[in-house]
Amino acid sequence: MSDIIKGFPSHKKTDAQKGKKYYKDCVEAGFELVNYDDSMGLRASREDKIINYNLWNDIIDESEVQRVVNPFNIEYGKLPNNYKNCPLVNPNLTLLFGEERKRFYNPVVTVINSDAISEKINDVDQEVDQFMVGQVINPSMSQEQIQAELEKLNQWKNYTYQDKRERMASQILKYLKYSLNLKFEYSRAFEDLAIGGEEIYAADIVSGEPVGFRVSPVNTITLKSGISPKIEDSEVIIFDEFVPPGKLIDMYYDELTPSEIDKIERGSTENRGLTKSFMGNQLQYTNNDLDEYVDAVGIGEVILRASKKGIWNLGGSFDKEGNVRWTRVLWKGMRKIGILTYFDEDGVPQKTIVPEQYEPNELMGEQVKWIWISEWNEGTKIADDIFVKMGPRKVQFRHLDNLSISSPGVVGTIMNVGDQSARSLMSMARSYQYIYNAIFHQLELDIAKDKGVIVRIDASMIPDGWTMDKWLYYMEAIGYKIEDPMNEGKKGAALGKLAGAMQQTAPVIDATQTKSIQQKIQLLEFLAKRVDEMMGITDQRKGAVDNRETRGGIERSVTQSTLITEKLFSLHDDVRVRFDEVLLETAKVAWRDQKFKRSFFMDDMTQAVLDFDSKVYNEAEYGVKLSNSSTDLEMMQNLKSLSQAFLQNGGSLAIVADLFRTSDPSSFQRKLEKYEEQRIAREQEAAQLQKEISDRALEFEKYKHDTSLANERYLKELEIAANNQNQEAMEKLRLERDKLQQQSEEFNKSFNLDKQKQEEAERHNRAAEQISKQKKTTAS
Repeated sequence: MSDIIKGFPSHKKTDAQKGKKYYKDCVEAGFELVNYDDSMGLRASREDKIINYNLWNDIIDESEVQRVVNPFNIEYGKLPNNYKNCPLVNPNLTLLFGEERKRFYNPVVTVINSDAISEKINDVDQEVDQFMVGQVINPSMSQEQIQAELEKLNQWKNYTYQDKRERMASQILKYLKYSLNLKFEYSRAFEDLAIGGEEIYAADIVSGEPVGFRVSPVNTITLKSGISPKIEDSEVIIFDEFVPPGKLIDMYYDELTPSEIDKIERGSTENRGLTKSFMGNQLQYTNNDLDEYVDAVGIGEVILRASKKGIWNLGGSFDKEGNVRWTRVLWKGMRKIGILTYFDEDGVPQKTIVPEQYEPNELMGEQVKWIWISEWNEGTKIADDIFVKMGPRKVQFRHLDNLSISSPGVVGTIMNVGDQSARSLMSMARSYQYIYNAIFHQLELDIAKDKGVIVRIDASMIPDGWTMDKWLYYMEAIGYKIEDPMNEGKKGAALGKLAGAMQQTAPVIDATQTKSIQQKIQLLEFLAKRVDEMMGITDQRKGAVDNRETRGGIERSVTQSTLITEKLFSLHDDVRVRFDEVLLETAKVAWRDQKFKRSFFMDDMTQAVLDFDSKVYNEAEYGVKLSNSSTDLEMMQNLKSLSQAFLQNGGSLAIVADLFRTSDPSSFQRKLEKYEEQRIAREQEAAQLQKEISDRALEFEKYKHDTSLANERYLKELEIAANNQNQEAMEKLRLERDKLQQQSEEFNKSFNLDKQKQEEAERHNRAAEQISKQKKTTAS
């Protein structure tokens, strides 16, 4: 290994010294590293990871079986053909995979470089100043209203506010999640973390568009990472796999020459039959039994295949299906740059960065300080001798506050503890799985050998001339067992000549294996329980709940089980956040000097628009933060469970349907706050209506009193007019009475309508209060 590492040329070279030979030598040095075991650091060996993946796919590694079930190295020969894997770990891992697909992932984007943060603070301060000036100019709001608005403004400033760059970056993440199907890539990478102990992603630019995808830990080799569990902290990263020819042409169509494309196509057809793997379609590692392979195909065939162009170390540049070997090497080199000090038009000294080719104008007072910074390079080898994409990486992520810090566009996490090698959940449970398989195999053999109770029949007692079928017929049909004591076989005993034959044998033979079967079943149950405890998957978490268990006990068991596996999900969320930051930086490079609008669909099938402007977006450096997804999931489940109570208290079915379609906790909370504000507004409206009704009630009482006095006066005047026989006065009084009655009816009608509105508002308030109380209980 030390010789291979020395194969890398010195990286402290100027651009003039970094010619095509430098990049080719680096790629070839990385290519040689593919065959070496990469388990010297924190990463598990390729062999270990392949054994885990094979075990997940029910492929048994015979050497591992012998290591676990045959510790004394007793020679037993090969495993029988009927020996198979009985998945013990897979159901638990499948449960975790399903939970990962249901967990919420809602990243929040913020600017992290100092100048962008200062501008963001200024924007917030301006918004606050405008609000305060507005209150001075328009002092009509009460003190309570001003306080409520200030609280809203403070919440907006601390939790909700995003400047235009952050909003654009958030839209980019949502767009890339849709266009690249990142949810699927995240789920596949989570499976890698649980099975292989590593989770790796890579970002790149293909055809001018940012792309991101999961990378197989088996096909990734790293070097010089120290004790860091992050793949991106390595100084050499190598990807080695077989890729369809068409995909390679799509990726490098602008760099491949026509002759190179012909070579790829021709080699894919001619060499596909020469590079069959030793063990069919199984994943392979370097510890193959070459002697067995030579015995199978002959030494001549091995020499023929090794001498064919395109065949390298029997691995080959083309696999048996015609896919092309694609080896991509990334390494951290160095670049020389200068920090130029000069004077602007006002005579103020300024600083800027210049390339190594820059020549300072000393007459103008320019001075340059030359420094060396880190730089990621890349090169790709296709098949045997096709080299493309050689040079500094376009996806070069630098910190604005530290020029030497850069990222290769690859992120990953190793599931280890301290400075020890990684161990996945599959690795920890693997020995139990092999013991389980061995006991299950023995159980199958016991079941096959179990014949129950066998009845012993003395054939010498059957009468002469009778067949066995006739004798069994009479025994079954009549119920008699007919014997001939003077049968030829018994004559010796009757004459006293066969003394040894007088020993009596048991009438039945017990050929059952019940005890052995029960013992093995108990062992299998013990192993299953032990694996569940080790992985933190309880029966309650699987949904197997006993009718005697209490609700509190079930919830406690599920909570404790969740805490055991929370580390796995936390590591997964952490690497996703880092990958999102890489994607945001990749978009800067891919969409440089562009401005466009693109529509896409969200998870809830609503349509959104990405409005991108590179001039605005490239001004900042972005960081991604994530809330506690398990807490968000618990909160949303508890709140959704209150829908029935909400409906029973007069709540709207449309609100419930809207909340159930919301999968984003932030959107869910905003909608709840919106409905809460609407409830408060309805309460205020109802209070105002109640006050108006009270005022109207007093007015109505006064009106009744005045009407009563008017009626009394009317009756007296009517009596006087009748006594005086004044018809004109009587008619006038009748008109006034009719008008008074009409006014009274209209007043009553208006009063009853207001009362109905108040009752409707009170029903809505009761339902909203129920939701609010439960929300506070859940939050506490």
